[in-house]
Amino acid sequence: MFNIRAGGVMEPNVVLGMALGYGGLVQLIAGIEEFVCGNTFAATAFSSYGGFWFSFGSKSKPCRLQYRAVD
Repeated sequence: MFNIRAGGVMEPNVVLGMALGYGGLVQLIAGIEEFVCGNTFAATAFSSYGGFWFSFGSKSKPCRLQYRAVD
């Protein structure tokens, strides 16, 4: 994130697609596949790293929904 801000990009939207797509979803799938193969170390590493990027991408996603209070 620091390198992107140094280049003048102030919104994390550039990284968001990669964080959710490759960093999150694909690595979680790789962790599940490694678990099926019986490689527990790789399953733990891929799943935890993928979970981190998926949560980072979800946290950085701008929320477009607006809620109003119900009387």
